[in-house]
Amino acid sequence: MFRSFLVYNKIMNISSIALSTIRHGQVFNTASFFHFYFSLLTRGMYRSHNIHKHNRELVVTTLINNGAMHLLTTYWGAIIQEFEAQRSVITPKVNSNGELWSRYGELPHKRYIIESLQNCYYLMVVFWNGSDIKNHVNLKKMYDNLGRFLLENLEKYLHPVSDVPNHPHFKIVKSFLGTLHNLFNKYGECIDEMRALRGIEILSQYRNSGNVLIQVKSVLASAYLLQDQDKENQDNAVFELGEKDMKFMITALEDAMKSENYHSKTYGYNVEELITGINNIAAIDCNKGRLVDAGILPVYVRGMKALEPGIQKEAANGVWVLAFEEKNTKKIIEQPDLMNGMYIHCLL
Repeated sequence: MFRSFLVYNKIMNISSIALSTIRHGQVFNTASFFHFYFSLLTRGMYRSHNIHKHNRELVVTTLINNGAMHLLTTYWGAIIQEFEAQRSVITPKVNSNGELWSRYGELPHKRYIIESLQNCYYLMVVFWNGSDIKNHVNLKKMYDNLGRFLLENLEKYLHPVSDVPNHPHFKIVKSFLGTLHNLFNKYGECIDEMRALRGIEILSQYRNSGNVLIQVKSVLASAYLLQDQDKENQDNAVFELGEKDMKFMITALEDAMKSENYHSKTYGYNVEELITGINNIAAIDCNKGRLVDAGILPVYVRGMKALEPGIQKEAANGVWVLAFEEKNTKKIIEQPDLMNGMYIHCLL
């Protein structure tokens, strides 16, 4: 059993103290001092620290029920207030949010803003990893309290994103996109509202990031918001992916396939959700042939041989979607073991 029960009271005290000191500016102005305490809030949310899913679920449930989401949004509000207040005094003047986050990190007397952002990232790890656990009650609470918050801040304050992976700006964007992806994947009740809030348009802005990981996170999250009318609109360039994007996503899928638990530590996705996302993207006709050319078919064959029924099903569904492109038909038939795998799947 995860030994965090002794840590829970400490974590709750940290949350309470942090919330009150934010109001007095202490956590904000001396943010680096609190890095260790905020990092404690993530204790137990990583597989490497806490291998059992049930125990990770217990950690996130405890934190949700004891005000961690309120702590996040309150702290974030203080950061954004300072972010905007200091904008006018930065010289030379910067034009984009991304440049401004970078400048704050370069200036010693403004560094506290970036250090506060790092503390918010630690908080986001709780919800990013927690939203990957299918607990309907927790997912509803996270979406109700954070869904709009994440989307609105991705639009207003975080784009364009820094291309420096260790910068807290980059990490916070990664965590926002990852949490939304998990909510779209595991809490389908949010899809209609997120579409109405221009989720596809907002998330698609990150397709222009210079970092391929951010691009793919944006695409996979957006793909869950697609509906039939979008899939019929073949002029929708948001989901027209290039060869580099295709190969990166296939690389991520292959990396997850190699893992014993079908989860990629490098890319943060499991096999089933990666295949589901790729299948959603393949629904756009212009992507079908490109996915096959990029080498998706042998990976789908491996998916149909996987030990998990969910992976087998999604891999077979992927082949079915790709078969609607006429020029893919011959390649599908000629791919070793593919048709046999489809036949076996149909018998199951």
